[in-house]
Amino acid sequence: MRLSLALPTALILAGAVQANDDFDNGTNPSGWSFNVNTPDVIEMSGGNPSGWLHNPFVASFAPIVHNDPSIVSPFNGDFRAAGVSRISVDAITNSVNFGNTGFEFSILLRDTKGTAMVDDDDYAYYVGPETPQPGNGWKSFSFDIPSQSGDAVPTGWKGGWVGDGENFRPGVEWSDVIANVDQVEFWWLNPSFFAIIQDWDVGIDNVNIEVAQPVGTNYCGPAVANSSGGPASMSAIGSDAVADNNLVLHAEGMPTNQFGYFVASLTQGFVPNPGGSQGNLCILGNMARFNSQIANSGAGGSISALIDINAIPLGTGPVGIAPGETWNFQAWFRDLNPTTTSNFTDGIAITFQ
Repeated sequence: MRLSLALPTALILAGAVQANDDFDNGTNPSGWSFNVNTPDVIEMSGGNPSGWLHNPFVASFAPIVHNDPSIVSPFNGDFRAAGVSRISVDAITNSVNFGNTGFEFSILLRDTKGTAMVDDDDYAYYVGPETPQPGNGWKSFSFDIPSQSGDAVPTGWKGGWVGDGENFRPGVEWSDVIANVDQVEFWWLNPSFFAIIQDWDVGIDNVNIEVAQPVGTNYCGPAVANSSGGPASMSAIGSDAVADNNLVLHAEGMPTNQFGYFVASLTQGFVPNPGGSQGNLCILGNMARFNSQIANSGAGGSISALIDINAIPLGTGPVGIAPGETWNFQAWFRDLNPTTTSNFTDGIAITFQ
């Protein structure tokens, strides 16, 4: 199964790296658990292959397995900044009382707000194909994660909270959840559905997460502190190969709920307080302004943009980046100090191949 994205899958996955919890050495580094009274067991054989996480008695409407949010791992944190592109898992249903035909296997990303209460949780989920059926062995599921999407709700996804299982609470969007993922959950059911309580014997193996490679070298930093109390910074993920046309710029540490966009140039520089800004402009010359991709920093204080390497919007007209060129990028955003002004991140230089 592949989630249909607005961006081509091959583009997002160029240069991907992986982390994989396979339980083969008897460890569970991300703390995966079915969170029931019957203890989970790491079996050393019978997985896909070798080790796997097994729970022989899950008394529930549907099994739900998730990582431990108190353990820092690749499966929690700011998925947008990390460039998470895909999460996959192998699952098995050994037995279930009354059957699970037609039940759909789903992934859910949860922002717990750092509390044990569910009332303040926000989450986003995607419903996949049918759950593994008893007697059919292991089944693999793969979910593309549109971490860089600027949509309020990406295509195919739904949001939810305790008051509505199919829509985000007012004021919450995809960007709020994807930048604050505490738990990755796999459900043997559509999270908005109900089912009768049954006894399940289930397990998982090969929980895999893929992220895009970081590219570029930061310079001209740290930036001048903004009204968040600290400096904003640049990063880039994807590929520095022109042929891949796969570059996502990311700025974080910005003040919340402020608009900003990226600028670029072939020339580095240093201009303090341009146009009354309280920050420093770190590029000179013919400047590209990605003002068609203005974004709001939201509650996470960050913005991202997928850059078309073949159409950099210089003031003299769009140009394509050529192999061997070094381009310099920076984010420019609204700020308060205490009245309305602007500020900048540091810069990032990327030499393209």
